[in-house]
Amino acid sequence: MRNVVKVALSFAIVAAAVPLVPAGAQELVRDAAYEDSFSYIAGLRELSDGRVMISDPLEKTLVILDMTSGTLQRIGREGGGPEEYRQPDAIYALRGDTTLLVDLGNSRFTVVHPDGSFGETKPLTRGQPGSSSFTITLPQSVDRDGNIYFRSRGSMRNMRSLPDSGVVVRMDWQTGAIDTVGTVKLAERRRQSSGGPDNQRVSISAVPLSPSDGWSVGADGRTAFVRSSPYRVDWVEPDGRVTQGAPLDVPTIRVRRPEQEAWLNEPAAGGIQIGISIDNGVASTSMSRGGGSSSGRGAVGDYEWPDVMPPFRGERTRIDPNGNVWVERYVAAGDAPIIDVFGPDGNHMHSITLPEGRRVIGFGAGVVYLTHSDEFDLQYLERYRLET
Repeated sequence: MRNVVKVALSFAIVAAAVPLVPAGAQELVRDAAYEDSFSYIAGLRELSDGRVMISDPLEKTLVILDMTSGTLQRIGREGGGPEEYRQPDAIYALRGDTTLLVDLGNSRFTVVHPDGSFGETKPLTRGQPGSSSFTITLPQSVDRDGNIYFRSRGSMRNMRSLPDSGVVVRMDWQTGAIDTVGTVKLAERRRQSSGGPDNQRVSISAVPLSPSDGWSVGADGRTAFVRSSPYRVDWVEPDGRVTQGAPLDVPTIRVRRPEQEAWLNEPAAGGIQIGISIDNGVASTSMSRGGGSSSGRGAVGDYEWPDVMPPFRGERTRIDPNGNVWVERYVAAGDAPIIDVFGPDGNHMHSITLPEGRRVIGFGAGVVYLTHSDEFDLQYLERYRLET
């Protein structure tokens, strides 16, 4: 059953209490929704006063939204100088209301102060001056001290092998030192070659709906690894100690034509494109996020499909302010999304059923923020209270 909210006034916020009955012990109640759309919400964080900072790389804007009044304040402007960005992408909460911005267009990190002013910047790539060897430190998580967590991609020149696991590393914000946090299973990929010895072309594509591990890092630096076989959560402390949760049994879902078509038609904002140029042995990079149209993954017959769905979507793993990890489970086509919530000990606490078409984008004090897309792939933001 769909929740329909009608309004008579032309106003930016719809305030309503729409109860959702979860599959577990917790309930989500919608208390605000922003009517205007975003092209793509790459990052969201709640500030201490309840407002939220939002980045939209396709619109090239960084804003602060008051979900209660509906007012929107833009921060900074487009450009390459101070107080500027070219394509604001992910944002991460540091201590207090300080924020770390990933500026893809300028290939740099920028610290945003609580008053909206910009501070220290650092490049997204690290390497020796005058060298073509470098590391791209594009984060998947950041802790409250600014330490950067990302998956090492190895040598970009090595196209001969397709590793089945990746290494998650942590870069110290102050010193730049990099150490290993753990490893994750990667989704299966296919490598195809064409052409002759002098003009060989190599293409690598992911196998759709193949299982992979997920991971995310909490504000305190604890890392949650969500294992795909068996489905469980392993917590890794900053000092390396591991707490392993009990495996969770979930229903087996067959991959039928509806599931295949749902995967093909998932909205996408395009991946992050990374360009590399080498001039006289010196490497430079450029980064950008693609357009916001549907993914355009081709036709069902273009792929080899597995027999069953993986247990969860690894790329949607998130940690809430209480240190619980939220994992979005794969469901049959047309079913409402299900979130499995695991506690700081790695054990399953409860499951929550989201409204149809919604996904988790961020958290706040006692609230969770969800997005959904319309037929034009424009995104809309809603806020829900967490109640027991």
